[in-house]
Amino acid sequence: MKYRSLIVVLVISWFIALNAITSTYAQNSDRGAGGGCCCLGFLGLVVSLPLAILLGSLIYAVLILAALVSILTNEKIDGGTRVAWILVTLALPLFGAIAWFLFGRKK
Repeated sequence: MKYRSLIVVLVISWFIALNAITSTYAQNSDRGAGGGCCCLGFLGLVVSLPLAILLGSLIYAVLILAALVSILTNEKIDGGTRVAWILVTLALPLFGAIAWFLFGRKK
């Protein structure tokens, strides 16, 4: 159960990072009316895009490493199944890691 909450936190963090990117592209039509958001334009894109890429890459790496550690330390699966899950996780990293946490671990 703790891995599902980890996946939820990672996905929410990724969406926050994507929101930082997309907010820099937003057009502020109410700027003269004194409302709306303050867009940073090009400066915001220069700052938020590398930050979002870094955050996304970090989330991606942590998810895959957590899946591999979980596969290697799980005592409920046998050697052949363990090798299969490791191969799936390395061949299709994002899909394999999420599939392991959602379906692979035995309760």
